[in-house]
Amino acid sequence: MIDLSDLPPHAPEALAVYIEMREEDLHFFESAVRGLGDVVNPRRDMKLRNGVIYYKNYVAAELFEEFEELLDAMKSFIFIGDCFVEKSLPS
Repeated sequence: MIDLSDLPPHAPEALAVYIEMREEDLHFFESAVRGLGDVVNPRRDMKLRNGVIYYKNYVAAELFEEFEELLDAMKSFIFIGDCFVEKSLPS
């Protein structure tokens, strides 16, 4: 039988956060959030909602407030519009 007791704990819950932004701002955004380490996983997946393009990001649930602060800070450099959380991923 395999002993699973040495495995690390499950990753914390992640939120799927969609952010309204322009395609030309994606590289800046990705570089900025990569500075947070593994807290944010930016994706190139997009969703069209009411005629607006939103880009998907996975954000650690316990660091969502810090992520919102980062978004506010980035607004002086790139366009960041509305955002919404679609769902929580199981841990």
